[in-house]
Amino acid sequence: MKADETLARKLGRVLERVTRQSGRLPKKTPAYGSWLLGRRVETAGRRRVRIQVILTVFISVINVVGIAVAALLVLVAFPEPDIFEDAPLRYGVVIMPVYMISALAVGTWLLTDTTVNALRWATERRRPTIDDQRSTFMIPWRVAVVHIALWGGAAVLSTVLFGRVDAAFIPRFLGVLGIVGAMVATFSYLATEFTLRPIAAQALEAGPAPRATGNACGPAVVKRDPVSKPRRKRKMKRRELFKLAALAAVLASSTARHQPSHCFWNPGLNSSAANGGLSGIGQWEWRDCVGVKKYVNSHPTLSKMKVALYSQCMGGNSQYHAIHRRSELFANVRCMVSPMVVSMAAIYDAFSELQGVRQYQELIDLELLKMGAFVAAEMTPHLWAASVTMPVLMVQVLKDAWTRNPEDAQKTFDLLGSKEKELFWIEGTTKRFKDGYNHFGRHPENVLRFLAKHMQ
Repeated sequence: MKADETLARKLGRVLERVTRQSGRLPKKTPAYGSWLLGRRVETAGRRRVRIQVILTVFISVINVVGIAVAALLVLVAFPEPDIFEDAPLRYGVVIMPVYMISALAVGTWLLTDTTVNALRWATERRRPTIDDQRSTFMIPWRVAVVHIALWGGAAVLSTVLFGRVDAAFIPRFLGVLGIVGAMVATFSYLATEFTLRPIAAQALEAGPAPRATGNACGPAVVKRDPVSKPRRKRKMKRRELFKLAALAAVLASSTARHQPSHCFWNPGLNSSAANGGLSGIGQWEWRDCVGVKKYVNSHPTLSKMKVALYSQCMGGNSQYHAIHRRSELFANVRCMVSPMVVSMAAIYDAFSELQGVRQYQELIDLELLKMGAFVAAEMTPHLWAASVTMPVLMVQVLKDAWTRNPEDAQKTFDLLGSKEKELFWIEGTTKRFKDGYNHFGRHPENVLRFLAKHMQ
């Protein structure tokens, strides 16, 4: 029994080191996830040599293994008909080996030349441009395309040559080389992406990069400004606007009996359905804020009321953006209560630390770009806070476990363009949702005081 337990522990330690899923691993993790990729402070020349060597070795090994597997399957798995006895000897001994060697040489030269040109900005130690950034992120895809082309050529050539001799050769070569070629291209893509992690992290210095849309079957198409053009996002659905309008109408009807003079609404509703099932953390949702304000302005009762905003969390991000875009539309707003607005970069940083993967923070934007999403630097109220000039009461959890307070909230508050602004800290808790979102429900004094001051 003791021997079994010892063996189990040994296996457990092996799995921990392979999967890196244990808290017992060393706390100091390599900067880019592997010691092969070097350190962050490495010189540009040494990093270039390191990347070139790793990439060449990885791709060469992958292709050699692919050729060996293909040969084994063709010769052993399908012995009949025999490629040496039932077909001209020159096909299997001369033509196909020559093609494979030539393909390796051509592919190596082509990929090396493409990679060197795309990464010239890194070797020259200059700040990457958006074009440099795009070229860097496209390298893994180009590597995969070259492999698909060369292995596809081998499949077509062998199928044509041997298929003329015996039709039984056609499915053998077409299937084996096609499947193995696809696997080689996939592994080469992953190896290239792994090897270029340090360069990809440097490429993000170009700033918020263009979003990319695409899929596994084709290259991404870069779009510079998806907000200003119709594109892959659908227009706001009419029924969503009707829902928001109905909400405002309910407010109006419920207060009309008491001679209403004030109108409040919270533009923090998640309008993902109106945006093709996507959330932009304010980058798309600002249009909903504009739509609701237009409805209020055109309503026979609501348009006569004094207007205040209660813009919570993503609603605050959306409202800041809407004010930046359409400042004239919100000129008559008396004040805004802005609880729990947050930057996604702060959330990613806090979450990555909780999950024990904070050392990969630099690569989060890269993964977002691959999914066609906005990068962290774009999903923040910091970009639009200066356009908010009305009186603001900002509310935040001081030691919020889900973000980076007080730093993130303080920066947002400092950037607000308002002459009259207050920052209220919720202390004695780290729970954003339980105690932050519900604070005014339990303690309405501060928000009522603020509203009374500016709505009289």
